[in-house]
Amino acid sequence: MPFHTRLLGKDRMALFSFIHSLNTNFGTAIFEPVALELAKSHFAVAQKQADAGTQISAALKEKFKILLTKFRRQTVNLIKLKR
Repeated sequence: MPFHTRLLGKDRMALFSFIHSLNTNFGTAIFEPVALELAKSHFAVAQKQADAGTQISAALKEKFKILLTKFRRQTVNLIKLKR
């Protein structure tokens, strides 16, 4: 993948490769059981392959809106700092 390495650089390509490996069947086979065990110790209900549904509440939409606004502000501040 010389094109990708030139485009992204060695460090980013290595990070991409690592993240991609986590998304494969092998990565999922390891990640899911570990995540399930961690979730069991922190939540009343924890299960694999749960259906998240198709709707979110107005309260959750508002929380997402607040988080996205904070993220955008931080991103803008970082861009200003780089200049």
